[in-house]
Amino acid sequence: MDLKPRNLTESIICLIALMITPKRCLTRPRVNLIPDCLLEIFSYLKDDRKTLFSCIRVNRLWCRLAIPILWSTPFKYYSQKYTYKIINTYITCLNTQDKVILKKLGLRNCIKNNHNNMKPLFYYPRFLEGFIIDNYTLGLKKWVKENFQNENLLRAQQIVDTMMMELIFNENCSLKKFKYVNYIEISRIELLKKLSNFNLSLINTFEFLGHGYTKEMYFNILPNLFNQMSKSSRNIKHLSFYFPKTISTTITTKTSIYNNNDSANLDLSIVNLIKSQNSLESFSTNEFWMKCSTEKIFNSLISHSNSLKFIKFFTLINFNQEFFKYIKQIHSLRTLEFKRFLFFEHFDSNLSNMIIPQNYLSQIQNIYFEENDIPFRLIDTIIRLSNHSLKRFYSKRILNSIILSSIKSFCPNITHLHISLEKSSDLLLNIIKNLPLISLYLQVRYNFLSLKSCLPISLQYFGLDSEIDQDDLDDLLNNAILPNLSILELLSISDINENFRNIFIKFNEKFNHSLKELRLEKSLLKEFILLDKKELWNTRSFKLSEVKNFKYSAYEEIFGCPYYKYT
Repeated sequence: MDLKPRNLTESIICLIALMITPKRCLTRPRVNLIPDCLLEIFSYLKDDRKTLFSCIRVNRLWCRLAIPILWSTPFKYYSQKYTYKIINTYITCLNTQDKVILKKLGLRNCIKNNHNNMKPLFYYPRFLEGFIIDNYTLGLKKWVKENFQNENLLRAQQIVDTMMMELIFNENCSLKKFKYVNYIEISRIELLKKLSNFNLSLINTFEFLGHGYTKEMYFNILPNLFNQMSKSSRNIKHLSFYFPKTISTTITTKTSIYNNNDSANLDLSIVNLIKSQNSLESFSTNEFWMKCSTEKIFNSLISHSNSLKFIKFFTLINFNQEFFKYIKQIHSLRTLEFKRFLFFEHFDSNLSNMIIPQNYLSQIQNIYFEENDIPFRLIDTIIRLSNHSLKRFYSKRILNSIILSSIKSFCPNITHLHISLEKSSDLLLNIIKNLPLISLYLQVRYNFLSLKSCLPISLQYFGLDSEIDQDDLDDLLNNAILPNLSILELLSISDINENFRNIFIKFNEKFNHSLKELRLEKSLLKEFILLDKKELWNTRSFKLSEVKNFKYSAYEEIFGCPYYKYT
């Protein structure tokens, strides 16, 4: 045994271990994990790139097993430095002929020799399983700008992009996750034409979020692509589409230019793609289709009524009562999310007169309203329709007393409540006090102090976005009984002094160190760290982190990355 104790305590422990350990165990040769076990272990590190980088330096076996995982989704996130290096490595995998072409284009001397002579240890494109084309494009533009002269940038970018696409999409393509976003600067018509010829049978997540398309793209290329995918890609679990809202208005207002039969081709191709899947689990879209195609779109979703769990609408236009009838028929649906409604006013009055049967949408457990301009009437109606089944309610819309009353009357089983309010009220306090809350996030502008008497004991996460001072925060945490709280998130605290850090230490000691993570706004975090350095003797037992932008959406959790921000 190789024992290297660092202090007296470890020395004593090591001595005891040597005394009680059988001698045969000390002389037994080291047991190596078989590759299958290592591969299983490494799979849990797929999001921990730093650890994977360390693994590839251990030995050849570890390197051979960890590299495919490390390079399975290299474009999942974008950073100038990191994505640049990914593009640089992919360039080394080009064949000699392509490298010669790049040299003639003016690839700078400091780079070109390395690319001509250096052979990569692995053929990295072979490991690609997840490809996000917008992150890749940003990295490509950065790489071209750094390695070519300014007068050749556009041409070089187009040529390098073509080479990279041929490198990634080929007969041996093993993509499982593909996110497509169209960039006007780079025409991808040729890629979309060829895409249907590649092996896409392994695709399980497909996001197609586009803009700036031509007539040919909408009515020929895309329908052909989706129809072909409906024959070859049968195992898609997560499907997402976004087409610009102008497509519907263009088709209906310029009938002299576009034939209605042609405009329906895109709708029908997507219907075929949805129906052809074995078991679709999530679907996201805006209302891009013609009004006459609404029934076909929803019927295709209903065909997955035993597997479809999540639906998000980026935009709804022709919203009416039929919508609820379609949703009701999707029995497995658990999460419903809305981003934006257009032309809702003409239906608002009819919705108020709608007869709402009790538990009409009893399968819905999670409701998300991502934007702050969603009509109150719709929010109230969906709350009433979901009734006792509702578990999670997220709304960026500043709620009024009508919505709060509906929550109190119809949703006694909510465990996750994340809402925005103008000010706290007795009604809100009564709701919070009587709900079995596990997670609570409040964005309140005024009058929050009475929260201290109503926060439920069951609370495990508490986030508060309100302008408060240090004394008020101290009073809140000192009087609230939260023995199960593990995550505390705070923003906008003023008048901080040297006692600021002691508030959380005292709170944590009060409840046997149940608090595991404290999230603070960036300036608060810096202040906390500064105060912490002054009193190193008083140690913490919780993790410190910075508050990120709060999401009133489940889309990112399901699809793994934020969708493209269309307006």
